[in-house]
Amino acid sequence: MDMIIVIGNLVTFGAVAGVAYLYRYSGKLIYQCTRLVKQDPSAKDWDFHEAYVETSEGKPHLWFIPAAVETDRTILFSHGNAGNLGDKLDSIGRFRKLGFNVLAYDYGGYGRSRGTTHEARMVEDITAAWDYAIDELNIPPDQMIVHGRSMGGGPTSHLATRVSAGAVILESTFCSLTELITARYRYLPQWIFGRNRFDTLSRVGDIDSPVLIIHSEEDSTIPYEQGERLYEAASDPKAFLKISGEHHEGFWKHPEIYNQGLLDFINTHVSKNKD
Repeated sequence: MDMIIVIGNLVTFGAVAGVAYLYRYSGKLIYQCTRLVKQDPSAKDWDFHEAYVETSEGKPHLWFIPAAVETDRTILFSHGNAGNLGDKLDSIGRFRKLGFNVLAYDYGGYGRSRGTTHEARMVEDITAAWDYAIDELNIPPDQMIVHGRSMGGGPTSHLATRVSAGAVILESTFCSLTELITARYRYLPQWIFGRNRFDTLSRVGDIDSPVLIIHSEEDSTIPYEQGERLYEAASDPKAFLKISGEHHEGFWKHPEIYNQGLLDFINTHVSKNKD
């Protein structure tokens, strides 16, 4: 009988430990981060400076890349899931060419940003990057464009409910990360992903800044209807830019549509020149 109790206790302990591990490290099933930063903006001959900013769990790494023309208008760019900052120079270059400074950062666990990736940490990362822009770079909040692509829409929607940005852009973004992940891992209970919910749909209506939703009808990674739902839930002023191509294709396959839609929205809501 004693042996049966011991075995039972061991099985129970193992099950509890396994569940706790899955909850704490469920991000390993989600985030496709890489450590090696293959190149920095100097590869494009751009002026830039880098910094590390403080959070409670580590120091996220960021780059500030000024536009080719003098401006205060700055895009705080939260990138998508795979890779790290070193893989995002094409996107950064597009924004820069359109006349915007770019402040881009890596989430904890990505590139040179140490730590573990999870929702609360990513919210701290974007908040620290915003504070750096306002306090260290002296960029007025109404000149900040907060742009989240794909997974980056999660932390962007968090931040956008708490600051007064000039504009907010959610590109190819989900209504909720839980909704996407549980569809992929149907054999796991939803609560295991409790550290990584990113319920963007519940937040978008609380954003006071003008909101642009960008989504492709051909997106098979994050379905188009999720972009439509985000747009319906968003408060005015808002706009919807329909693009085409697979996930992460629309901004480079049809640059004339993407660039013009982005410029039209930002020029409407964020003043163009420095005083």
